[in-house]
Amino acid sequence: MLGGNATIESISVLPRLLRDNVVYENWEGSHNVLLMQVLRDCRRKRAHEGYLAHLAEQARGHARLAEAVSAARRELEQALSAGDDAASLRLKRLGDRLAWLQWATAMAADGTEPELVEHFLDRRLAPEAAVDERLLRRLAILSRDP
Repeated sequence: MLGGNATIESISVLPRLLRDNVVYENWEGSHNVLLMQVLRDCRRKRAHEGYLAHLAEQARGHARLAEAVSAARRELEQALSAGDDAASLRLKRLGDRLAWLQWATAMAADGTEPELVEHFLDRRLAPEAAVDERLLRRLAILSRDP
């Protein structure tokens, strides 16, 4: 944006700021590539723990919402302990639900009337069908080495 001015020490403070800044990975690619990166980060670095702790904190005082956060945590841990194929199938659906859960917990933490939060939960976080276990077994059979 600033061309060379951003890298010349005598003109700007930006070089020092850029050196001191924490660099985060910026991944591009298909949704499946990004999903697998999230899966690896959750398994290796436990990247999801802080996020789920934040959701639990925001849900405090709202029993149904707190239970939804706990259920999402259990489901995520189960997905992370599964093989890559099964985990990616489960994470796709769970990711959408976690996004709605983030919204619901933010509403509760912001002081939204409990009736509106309940209505939101009824409409957006309705129980979804579990991933078909028969499909997961078939995937396991297909992924075995001959």
